[in-house]
Amino acid sequence: MGRAVTFKGANDLPDCSGMVRFGASINVKMKHPITGTPTGVSRQFDFNTPHRALALKCGFHAAAITTGSLKVKVNGRGCGRMFDSVGPGCTFVAQGHPKVFAG
Repeated sequence: MGRAVTFKGANDLPDCSGMVRFGASINVKMKHPITGTPTGVSRQFDFNTPHRALALKCGFHAAAITTGSLKVKVNGRGCGRMFDSVGPGCTFVAQGHPKVFAG
């Protein structure tokens, strides 16, 4: 079984400060699990919002999903999922849709 697919506005595991998924596909969408409004699927190379990073001694940066699904592609990029790595030495995707999964 795959892991929950992440989306624009989903949480990443907080570093020195919290952040959410910012980058996402503009034409591949799913319903937000809470609001029900359409939201883009976040993919490999899509960034999160600027936040403070421990790797930068809590200076600001934004980071992209560095790994994604090897099996499921969204606009030619690996689909982002819970627990995928974000940025070198940054954090991980912490939230995905409870009903949408990708291997």
